[in-house]
Amino acid sequence: MELELSIDGRTQESLCAGAALVAAAARPLWDKSKFNFKVYNEGISNQLVGIWPHDLTKEEQVLVRVYGKSTELFIDRGAEKRNIQRLHSKGCGPSLLCSFKNGICYSYTVGVPLTTDTVMQEDIRLATLTCMADLHSIEWDETLGAPVLFKKIQLFMDLLPELHTEVCFKSAVLEGYTKENIKNEVAEVERAVRGLNCPVTFCHNDTLLANVIWNKEERRVHFIDFEYAAPNFQPFDIANHFCEYAGVDEVDYSRYPSEEYQTLWISQYLSRLKKPSQRPLAWWLAAVKALALASHLFWGTWALVQAHHSSIQFDFAGYSVCRLNEYRRRKVAFLDSARLFGPQDSLQQAQEEQQEIKQTDSPFSTVVPMLGSPQPTS
Repeated sequence: MELELSIDGRTQESLCAGAALVAAAARPLWDKSKFNFKVYNEGISNQLVGIWPHDLTKEEQVLVRVYGKSTELFIDRGAEKRNIQRLHSKGCGPSLLCSFKNGICYSYTVGVPLTTDTVMQEDIRLATLTCMADLHSIEWDETLGAPVLFKKIQLFMDLLPELHTEVCFKSAVLEGYTKENIKNEVAEVERAVRGLNCPVTFCHNDTLLANVIWNKEERRVHFIDFEYAAPNFQPFDIANHFCEYAGVDEVDYSRYPSEEYQTLWISQYLSRLKKPSQRPLAWWLAAVKALALASHLFWGTWALVQAHHSSIQFDFAGYSVCRLNEYRRRKVAFLDSARLFGPQDSLQQAQEEQQEIKQTDSPFSTVVPMLGSPQPTS
């Protein structure tokens, strides 16, 4: 059902008033005389409101999401709605109740979002990797398309003006980042990733902690918010998830999982895939490293686009610098690991490229020592 209305999210009052109209259409049998509202503030892309009538419980709420300003420039909203419906039909994700001109309404997923403290707990870790393995094991009637990762990064780059021309990019400019040197880094990582010949599956592509919901009673995890979901390199979801252990509001990359933790997590994930992987565990560890770099570039460039367009109060440029700085910190070690499984000439080419970068004033020519990592809870 498509509603011919738009929600004005500039104030909380107009946001809730519009959301009430959508909820009333999505649940026509509800008592509309008194609605309860919960405005969720965790997201940094969209606005989200939960609504339920006074005679029902919070667990029966519906969610109304209002798209962030200009996000249609890089998110295919039609594809998002189709993905929600297809995934729900496979037993994955919420049901789509209706849509409107600048958003959607869907069912609530009972549980609590993960935090940087809970994500490493044994029961939650096992539930999360099981949920991811189930998603990656879904069999589709149609052939999956090409991986979306580097196409999307290119789209972000195309949407960016030169960084020195806009005040909103000041923090990135002060770090020495430019469109040109970021573009060069993307090309280098893309070569390393493609050299790994990764399997392609349908991925969530945004497994940050707020999108992973823990249901304690069911002892299960559910993924939500599939707006970036698309075919992608299978290890990307794992790599992206590990990067998110650092958090968003207060980013701390000392929380990035240790080699020991990653080995445990990935081996347990592989044991839960419906079709056993033909790749050794060492390959998966190396591929996750390469795609962790790609994740930093993906969300680093995404954040610059958001800094230029979004009306949400968040330091997107500062977040971009966090991601790009961590990319720089990890680059040499992670790419060296990945190239051991790539074409034989890739390491020599990489060394030549790195020598060229060192001869420039690119910020990526500076190698920053890596931080320590937390240990697993087994």
